Amino acid sequence: DSLPSVPIPLPPDDKPRSFSACLINGRSSTDDGGMSYGSDCVEFGRSKAACTGPTEGGARVVRFHFDKVLGPETSQEQVYDAVARPAVEAFYRSFRTALFVAIGGSNAGKTYTTTGGASHFDQRGLIPRAISHLFQLARDEDTKRELRISFFEIFRGEAIDLLQGGRPVYVKEARGRVDLVGLSSVSVKNEKEGYQQIFKGDAYRHLEQTALNPETSTGHTFFIIRVSECLKHLEATTRPSAVPPAREAFIWFVDLAPPAPPHSPMAASTVDVSIRTSIEALRMVLLALIPGDGKRRRAPGAGAAGGGDEVPYSKSILTLCLKCIFEQLDSVSIVPLLVVKYHPTDPPQLLRDTVSWARFVTLFQRACIHPPSSKS
Repeated sequence: DSLPSVPIPLPPDDKPRSFSACLINGRSSTDDGGMSYGSDCVEFGRSKAACTGPTEGGARVVRFHFDKVLGPETSQEQVYDAVARPAVEAFYRSFRTALFVAIGGSNAGKTYTTTGGASHFDQRGLIPRAISHLFQLARDEDTKRELRISFFEIFRGEAIDLLQGGRPVYVKEARGRVDLVGLSSVSVKNEKEGYQQIFKGDAYRHLEQTALNPETSTGHTFFIIRVSECLKHLEATTRPSAVPPAREAFIWFVDLAPPAPPHSPMAASTVDVSIRTSIEALRMVLLALIPGDGKRRRAPGAGAAGGGDEVPYSKSILTLCLKCIFEQLDSVSIVPLLVVKYHPTDPPQLLRDTVSWARFVTLFQRACIHPPSSKS
């Protein structure tokens, strides 16, 4: 019944390139001490000690550290302000690409956190709030930007375009480059049009009813916002050779689908096997990206000059789609967000799954460490 040991801490001399956060679901209960948390750490175990306190009664406790821990009382607006607002502003003003990854078990609240609830406007999640924020920045700063949206899902090992009624997308890898052939990119002029793309894509997501969750995601979803400079005002008054290249950046919101719990009807189904295979492939990629000996491992085809071992991107569509992000770890903002739901009456397996997902966030943290010997 004992929980796994504490994960390896981050090296103190290295600088993480990520902002990691943990959100405690509002329906969680910490009364029995099975889970406790502070402002920057979460503990799982049988102890009632605080995160900085001693272990009681010899019970084993596993502790995870984050840049920010948000308690059960945190509103959707507060989640956005703490987790996304700084990265979204850097994205808009400095064209700094960002990746938000929602991580956690079934019914933890990942989709609610990223997309929001349907009953009240104030329940909207990270994605609609980011859209509103971007258009607000455009109004406040009187800047000209074009926003385009793509929305797709990886289901049973295939990519499908949620803005085109679930049309297949061909994921093509050639000479180290990955292209999503046929993926739509919709220009949006205001918040309303942006929200419409969310609703349109949500209608084609693959969901299943389980004992834990009436609508559990069975596919990994990608919601991508591209912002680019509008230079038409320069093109009309400036020589073509003097017009600077338009800058652009992307925000990726990724909602990872969890494998089915053991002994559930979905366990070992083709959907479940696909999810497990892709999550394991992502774990292997993150392990390969963890800096060692002062250098990162190289991607396949990088040549001997890159040094290190190969990063196994080609093992799944999920990791192929994330390759362009992971190959720019020194210049993008990575925000892994662990969403946790805990209750004393939950089966022990759910606690073990939660600990496993917390370890997954640790891999993101370590993979984003900037080696001291390299230069940005």
